[in-house]
Amino acid sequence: MAHHVEIDLGINQNKLDEEWLGQADKTMQIGSYYADAKRDVAVAEGELAVTKAEISEAIMSDPGGFGLASTAAANIALAIPKQKEFQVAQKKLIAARHRADLLCEAIMACRDRKKALENLVELYLAGYFARCTPTSDAAAEHVDRPTRANGPRRRTMRDGADT
Repeated sequence: MAHHVEIDLGINQNKLDEEWLGQADKTMQIGSYYADAKRDVAVAEGELAVTKAEISEAIMSDPGGFGLASTAAANIALAIPKQKEFQVAQKKLIAARHRADLLCEAIMACRDRKKALENLVELYLAGYFARCTPTSDAAAEHVDRPTRANGPRRRTMRDGADT
């Protein structure tokens, strides 16, 4: 049972081809972790059921040891959750369900990532990420003109005040 899984779902817009090639692998990796987590939930549910049955048997064989006067089903049902073994098994089940829920959300995030990749490719093909290019020779000269070595020119106000 793995406790911590870290998967990068970020997208490098400069390497969309590599991101697409890795998408299926990421989805499979998360799906594998999710399957493991669902198995862990089933195992924890089974352990909780066994623990509950063992406690129930122990209570029926010695109700006085658990502070009960009789072995009525209602009394046994109320006493089981108070036992430490039951509480430990229940916490394991809660943790396993939590992990499975998180991995289910990771699968949803991976599907969202796929849709984001599709949209980014559409934007790329539409020229959204294209660099600006001059449309005329005059504009090209303006773009290629070197800047002044001393920085921008200082301007003076006509009334004699410098800025």
